[in-house]
Amino acid sequence: MKNKLFTSAERKEISTEERAITAYGSRPVIDRDNELIEARAWELEAYRKNPVLMLSHDYSKPPVGRVMWCKANDDGLIFKAQFHDKTDEAEEIWELYKDGFMNSFSVGFKPVAWRDGKGQGEPKRTYTKAELLEISCVSVPANASARVIQAAYDTGLIKTPMVQKALGVGETDEQKIARLEARVKELEEQFDEEVTPEDIAEMVRIQLDLAKGKVI
Repeated sequence: MKNKLFTSAERKEISTEERAITAYGSRPVIDRDNELIEARAWELEAYRKNPVLMLSHDYSKPPVGRVMWCKANDDGLIFKAQFHDKTDEAEEIWELYKDGFMNSFSVGFKPVAWRDGKGQGEPKRTYTKAELLEISCVSVPANASARVIQAAYDTGLIKTPMVQKALGVGETDEQKIARLEARVKELEEQFDEEVTPEDIAEMVRIQLDLAKGKVI
């Protein structure tokens, strides 16, 4: 079974004193692949040994923070992420979350156990055990969200090249398409050669369609 990505746009709380955000990484609801992760399916022991907070699943760059704690409850996977102030990039990402320009996180996980649905309104697949691999800051590239991120760039809130590249601003359409196509290939190789576009649509594919003018 391939590793998968799941993106959540559900921020719960923010603490400016701690530079921290509490958010849900997943909920027990059917996703766009007609799949569901049970609320308490999460295996967290391995992740807790190195709970780094990445930007856009780019492991070639330093983390922008750490996950202070994560746990599964009846509502799903919840965590508290704290941003450091050691780099300009981490500072920019924190400001974008604090000011509401970004709200989403993406979790990568390894399916451990599941059951397939039998039709009649059931999910195609329900994951009963899933190992958390990592948590990343992402900009969910829906149309409105893309405009908000662009507005943040236009007003000078996004300055560093790394953050501009990760969020897809400050580029021509041709540059954006080329970069995102390359990023799709990297993610497919990283997670599984059989990864479907739906697995990473919320993080990359819709933004690619936006750049190509396919999404209205």
